Amino acid sequence: SRVKAGEKKRLRTHMTKERIGLFGGTFAPPHKGHIHAAETMLECLSPDRLIIMPTFIPPHKQKMSLDTPEQRLSMCKAAFGTLPRTEISDYEITKGGVSYTAITLEHLKTDGNEICLLCGSDMFLSLESWYHSADIFAMADVAVVPRYSDDMSALEEKMAYYKSKYSSEIFIIGKDPFEMSSTEIREAVKTGKNLEKYLTDGVIDIIKREKLYSN
Repeated sequence: SRVKAGEKKRLRTHMTKERIGLFGGTFAPPHKGHIHAAETMLECLSPDRLIIMPTFIPPHKQKMSLDTPEQRLSMCKAAFGTLPRTEISDYEITKGGVSYTAITLEHLKTDGNEICLLCGSDMFLSLESWYHSADIFAMADVAVVPRYSDDMSALEEKMAYYKSKYSSEIFIIGKDPFEMSSTEIREAVKTGKNLEKYLTDGVIDIIKREKLYSN
């Protein structure tokens, strides 16, 4: 389904069930594009709560050790901490090892809740290659927030394919695509650029205090 900001669409639900949004990622660092995606999910799909889940070791990225999981968790708290109905979870960091979404969903899933997984468009297009991807579709709906550079027809085609194959609810949400990457921001830190357009003040303070991404 196409859901624009300002429109509300309930996750498939019975009134007694809790609706949970899950937004996982490396968040190295968490930036205003991530916050935009979280706000879009809260506005468009209205979950009862949104869980921000920084990974311990991301399965899809070869990440250089420019920060620690604990620093990324602190930055997530600074970035997302003021959003309504939002909590930052240390589950994957405390668990350790490679952070697989299917395992995290098993941890969160109960008979009394329904989960919607929020992901960026690049991750959405490759979702079928994820660890136990069929289990992901069985346990959760999926929402994707487009970027300016995205081919919307490709996203819509993939959405139709997932719906047909897995009988899942898939949402493309938001009307104002937001283009920003953590790689670009780490380069901005390294070269001493102004970070205010990328990051919240709290995240900037942590990066400066801990001297992150500058080497």
